[in-house]
Amino acid sequence: MLMLAGTMDDERPLESALESKTYTLTRFMQYPIRDFKEMALHGSDSMKEADYNRYWHGYLVTLRPLLFFCDLPTIRWITVLAFSILATIFLVMLKKQNGWWIAALFFLALLHAGWFKFLMFSLDQNKVYFIIFISSIILMKHRSLYLSPRFLPLFFIIIGASTSFVDFLTAPVLTLGVPLLIVFLRRGSLPVKEQILTLLTCSFAWCFGYVGMWASKWVLCSMFTDCSVYDVVKGSIKERSIGTVAIDFRLLCTRFLYPIPDVGGIWWASVAGTLVLGLTCHIGYLYMKYRTVFMHNLCYFILMLYPALWFIGTKQHTIIHLVFTYRIMELFIIGYGIFALNTYREIRRASAKC
Repeated sequence: MLMLAGTMDDERPLESALESKTYTLTRFMQYPIRDFKEMALHGSDSMKEADYNRYWHGYLVTLRPLLFFCDLPTIRWITVLAFSILATIFLVMLKKQNGWWIAALFFLALLHAGWFKFLMFSLDQNKVYFIIFISSIILMKHRSLYLSPRFLPLFFIIIGASTSFVDFLTAPVLTLGVPLLIVFLRRGSLPVKEQILTLLTCSFAWCFGYVGMWASKWVLCSMFTDCSVYDVVKGSIKERSIGTVAIDFRLLCTRFLYPIPDVGGIWWASVAGTLVLGLTCHIGYLYMKYRTVFMHNLCYFILMLYPALWFIGTKQHTIIHLVFTYRIMELFIIGYGIFALNTYREIRRASAKC
């Protein structure tokens, strides 16, 4: 991010924004701060030029002006302040509208994602959370939006397009899943048909905005620059979507349970497998014995599977960048938590009536 912000050509603003050229000394973006200092001290002659034009890099809209007025530590503290304010508003509104337990689930998911340890200080990995907070706050504040069959899909198109504009495949599925969870929490118990229709409509709308915004960058780049972006995109998609689902998903679950860079360890893999087996048995039991209650909360069950569906399409990318892509599993935490909590409450109410 810093290299891209510092190497933009002000004399060719349109072409420079579309080309997204940067410089690196070693492996691309491996040591960005060191590379940035090297370029500032010695120029770019000794550095290798690299294209990063498959993404929009929309964060530069705010980062470049901030770099003009502030140093890097100040920008980080501005990010911390903005992140903390939005997260607090988000959690307080959740507590008021849905109670302590639901707010606690989202809070635990943020803690697991590294809220205080890393996430709010990061300039490149917290952008999806800004989109989540803002979109969820809007949904919770405006009742007419989540009840409208016309405006809700348009809202999710905007969310998908915004995610594609500022993020580069860190954990984008969260900006689809978490706002959908908010929609279902606000609407309450719905017929199965309406749950499925809402899931499909909003998911397709989000995908349309996400892919459409991404593709528009490739089209504009091909029209106004000499970059062969289609070849780059084709090669990147082919490279990032390969992999072995069973083995790689085990690594993802292991990293999810033990969030540090070392993803190895048979013990943690065993814990992950045991938990998955236990959850599967629990869900199967609920379906067999309390099928009506299960179907009332089907939307949460489906949403908790979204990380697995996302992983199937981006296997190699998820494993290569496991240090931050594991956060897609936060959707599983929240989805399963709400599913289990709601089914327990409904079963308890039904038992009390008897």
